[in-house]
Formats: sequence, structure tokens, C-alpha cells
Amino acid sequence: MEYPPQYESKFWLDDGTEIYIRPIRPDDVGRMARLFEEFSDGTVYLRFFSAIESMSIEKLRYFCEIDYEDHMALVAYVLDNADEVLVGVARYVATPDEEGAEFAVVVADSWQNRGIGTTLLRNLIEAAKDRGIEKFHAPVKYENRKALGMFRNAGYRFTQSAYEPGVSRVEFGLIRPLDTPT
Repeated sequence: MEYPPQYESKFWLDDGTEIYIRPIRPDDVGRMARLFEEFSDGTVYLRFFSAIESMSIEKLRYFCEIDYEDHMALVAYVLDNADEVLVGVARYVATPDEEGAEFAVVVADSWQNRGIGTTLLRNLIEAAKDRGIEKFHAPVKYENRKALGMFRNAGYRFTQSAYEPGVSRVEFGLIRPLDTPT
């Protein structure tokens, strides 16, 4: 599938900073590497469940060279002069062996707790719904309170179930947010 420009948008943080959102592109490999370097060890651990010192070029390509259908990723960025500096990314990968898609959201430490993750998640949900995906699921470390708060802020009820020691499986349907009448 071709790059879907309909998922490009922008919003403003409370301090007036303009944040742009767009689908990831193959030319984002270097930007993704720089974003990974911005993550603290704790952020890396909560996102990848292990300590990772650097991201391989193969993994970076996997993250950036997507089909925009079964594998979608949206990036949030700011402009620094004319350069796009990634500050967060949200992605889903459809899981044909089970219902829905696995998703993940990660935001650079210095940009966390400002609404970027919640906005990325909401936009990713819209892209998924456009592609007929009805449910998201993800493994989440028990101690990842920021992620659980982000899910609540996005307006979707979610369930948690034991997945493996120290990890919950979070699931929520994409069709009915909290504020939609039943």
C-alpha cells in the first residue's frame, strides 16, 4: 500500500509547542535510531522488556519499512530548523493467528506526560479502524503505570489478564470508547 497522507496531522502542547504526526516512512531509519538513543534504560526496558544498548539496522528497517495495512506506525515529531526530530512512535501489527492487532506506543523521556502518547494512540486507533481492525492487545509490564494511564486517557476501557510473570496482557475494543452510548 502507498504512503497514506490522510493520517498526517498536528496538534499543540499546553506550552504551545507544535507537534506533527504522520505515518512512518522508509527514510526515517536515521531518525528512529536517534529517537532510540533518547530513551532512558527504563523506557527501553518497559517497551522492549529487556536491556538493549543499540538498535540494529535490520530492526530499524523493520520498524520503518511497513505496508501501512497490516503493519502501521505513526510518528510524532517537532521541527528543529527544517529537520524533523522524532519524539514518539505508535504502531500496530495485525496478528492473523488471533483477533486484532498488537500495538505499542513509546515517547522520548523528555517528552513524556505531555499528551503525545495519548494523541498517537488515538490516531493509531483511527487508522486501525479504517483497516477493519476491531481490537488492540499488548503485553505491558505491571510497573508501567504511564502506559496504563495513557490507555485510560485515550478513552477506552481495557482489560488486563496475566500474560507471563510481571506482565499483563492489555486488550481493548476499538469500536466503543467510554463516552459512546451503548
